[in-house]
Amino acid sequence: MEAYSQPQAVHNGSVVEVDTEYLGKLRLARPAPIMHGTPLHIPSAAPLYGQHTIAVLRELGWDDAAIGSLHNAGIVRMGQQSKL
Repeated sequence: MEAYSQPQAVHNGSVVEVDTEYLGKLRLARPAPIMHGTPLHIPSAAPLYGQHTIAVLRELGWDDAAIGSLHNAGIVRMGQQSKL
């Protein structure tokens, strides 16, 4: 995107690169405010559809058999790399 290569944006550090598992490196805008003494949170790419389904359901107390049943019934979707 043209805005990410503007000299002022690059000079101000307004553009950061993040590595993603499936898309490689992405250039993203960092949060606009810069506050001294506050750590900068570098954004990450949005998760893929279903990427965290298993982890969230396990955190809620669901076991693998129940999660598998939900998936087989088409109620939830799991990411391509997700394994029970």
